[in-house]
Amino acid sequence: MKIILENIAKKYHGTCLFKDINFTFEKGKIYAITGKNGSGKTTLLHIIAGYLTPTQGKVYINYHSEIILGTSDTYHQHLSWAAHYIELVEQYSIYESIKFHHIFDPLTTDNELNKIIKRGNFQDMENTLVSHLSSGMKQRLKLLLAFASARPILLLDEPTTNLDEENISWYLDQINMQNEKIVIISSNLPHEYQMSSDFLHIGT
Repeated sequence: MKIILENIAKKYHGTCLFKDINFTFEKGKIYAITGKNGSGKTTLLHIIAGYLTPTQGKVYINYHSEIILGTSDTYHQHLSWAAHYIELVEQYSIYESIKFHHIFDPLTTDNELNKIIKRGNFQDMENTLVSHLSSGMKQRLKLLLAFASARPILLLDEPTTNLDEENISWYLDQINMQNEKIVIISSNLPHEYQMSSDFLHIGT
């Protein structure tokens, strides 16, 4: 599996944020999109996810010789995603959140919900409402839902936002288990992508 960016450009109000981005992401590798604040890291990740349309160029998945464009109705079925600005259902418990998420996003073969809960270190608080969680715990839950997904592409935007040192260590352990996926991390914090060996730097 590959994600291919061809001549990607994005303009806002006539100003070019970035242009002429050509890059290929391959299965089994962890990539980092880096650049200073305002360079367009999150925007590019949103384009890769199919949330935004590029001003120029195309994004597509090459999957078993099948070409799936970023605008295709089936494109999102290959992606899991975690970011600090994604909302959770506040009225659900942790257990209910994972169960609900599982309806739309198949989990890994280790798909018993209690095992997923244990993987996120939530086993003593599975009935706690999301609304009662700290910002760090909410972020850990968002990451857990993405890490436990069986989908072959994992996109992470500033993944350790609101995490303390213990949870950053948990994040690093979990991401090193994603070796069968394409993993793309948008960040300008080296500890978030310290395991990456491939980089796409945007901006000057």
